[in-house]
Amino acid sequence: QYTLSKATREIVRHLDEPVTVTAYFSKDLPPAIMQAREQFRDMLVEYANLSGGQIIYKFVNPGASAADEQAAQEAGIQPVLINVREKDQMKQQKAYLGATVAMGKQTEVIPVLGPGTSGEYALSTAIKKISVKVKPTVGFLQGNGEPSLDEMPEAEKQLGVLYDVKPVTITDSTRIPPGVRTLAIIGPSTPFSTRQ
Repeated sequence: QYTLSKATREIVRHLDEPVTVTAYFSKDLPPAIMQAREQFRDMLVEYANLSGGQIIYKFVNPGASAADEQAAQEAGIQPVLINVREKDQMKQQKAYLGATVAMGKQTEVIPVLGPGTSGEYALSTAIKKISVKVKPTVGFLQGNGEPSLDEMPEAEKQLGVLYDVKPVTITDSTRIPPGVRTLAIIGPSTPFSTRQ
């Protein structure tokens, strides 16, 4: 049923340490949410198969005991309120729909994995974030009227998951630093010199 993206396959096949995924899903939830849980489980089976045993997963029902609920919250998974129809009336119910991804001492939290969320993107990003040893550098050109990184906090935050992001200035006497693999040139307002 699932076709994992090429990027996911690359991430999963090149793991050199085990990754543990702990999924916190409440039971007795509406069918759409239970379906999301089963889809996530199926996806984890594929990830585990592709990884050659480097991805280990388990499911925890935080509603089973106070200790399990406390463990979920301490792991960073907070309950969400969902609407449930019961005897022809709607009521709100507390539910856990998240996961943690751990490698060694590093952990990433996926707070919500409900219907309509991209489980593959969230899981692959979390695995990549904790498994990458050296982040490639993305430079943002400065000095020709481009916006500063302070003016693009969301771009810096999102790129910062998988890349080192830094401002770069080039002049007639300086070059692009050797560690910068990608240079973003966003909205310059003054012309570049021939040397630049």
